[in-house]
Amino acid sequence: MIHSRKKLGTLWAAASVILGMCSGGALAAQTALPAQAAVTTVKPDEGSIPRHAGALQVVPMTLEQQGRYYARHSFDPGSLLSPALPAAILMLNPPHHYPREWKDGGGAFGRNFGNALAAEQAANAGKFLGCAVFGEDPRYFPDTHTNPFHRVYHALAFTVVDNSTHGRPRLALSNFAGAAAGGFVGMAYLPDGYTDAIHAGQRAGGTFVGYVPTQIVGFATHNVTEEFSPELKWLRRKLHIPFSH
Repeated sequence: MIHSRKKLGTLWAAASVILGMCSGGALAAQTALPAQAAVTTVKPDEGSIPRHAGALQVVPMTLEQQGRYYARHSFDPGSLLSPALPAAILMLNPPHHYPREWKDGGGAFGRNFGNALAAEQAANAGKFLGCAVFGEDPRYFPDTHTNPFHRVYHALAFTVVDNSTHGRPRLALSNFAGAAAGGFVGMAYLPDGYTDAIHAGQRAGGTFVGYVPTQIVGFATHNVTEEFSPELKWLRRKLHIPFSH
């Protein structure tokens, strides 16, 4: 009887150790799974960064991949047609002392449209070159929060502080380079009185010119649009508005 009790005690102790090891292993697995699931890998060929709730593992983009990203976002139909809006706004509220050929008639709209298109393309090219030189990722990284006000703040702040090619925060020098390029390109063809450095600085990011957003404001608006792109796509589907995926 005593030997039987000893055997049962030994078996119970062994079983307790095994169960403890198993439960400990299961607990370790449960605590490890969320951390693994929280890591989102971002590949260089992805056109946009997905919304994420945890850490990002960013695969750096090569110069060729950055070039393809720049071309895809600079020469699509939307980018080529969007300058029509600031051109129309400028026609409705032209700057003081603008010559007649820049504010009346179809020719004036063509000039303003060409100016807006040139400024936008120069800004995109300047940003691309800035990303290549300063090692910045040209893509927008969405906020991890769900609060809409925090998301707007994040999008606006991303205009000043973006991410490096390795996913680390850094000063958005490429945005300032792009804004300068978009603001100063007009010095080559705009009417007399608007080709000086002061007006170029205003077009880049100093103030609104004729109620037309400056280049740095354009980058901020783009970030806000990218931040809320999932909601905008949902709204377009509900309203049956065609859009490209």
